[in-house]
Amino acid sequence: MDLQEIVEHCAKRLRSRREKWLRILKTLFLIEHILKTGNIRFIDSIKGEEYRLKSLQTFSYIDENRADKGESSKIYNIIIIIININYIIIIKIILL
Repeated sequence: MDLQEIVEHCAKRLRSRREKWLRILKTLFLIEHILKTGNIRFIDSIKGEEYRLKSLQTFSYIDENRADKGESSKIYNIIIIIININYIIIIKIILL
C-alpha cells in the first residue's frame, strides 16, 4: 500500500456512518500513529481531511445502552499535530 492509498482509505473510513463509531475510532488511532511515527508527507496528504476531522470534534454517538462513544480528545490531538506541522518536522529531524 502506498501513501495515497492509505490516505484514501482513512478518508473513506472517516466518512462512515456514526453507527460505525468503532471504525472511525480505529481510523483516528491509525492517523495519529502515522502522524507521529510515519512519513512527513502523510501530514500534507491528510490535511485535505482537516475539515472532516474538525467536524468530528463534536462527534458523539450514544449506543443502545446509552453509552457515549465520542472520542473528541483523539481528534483534538490529531488536529494539533496537523496545525503544528513545522513543529513535527523539527522533532522528526532532531530524532533522525
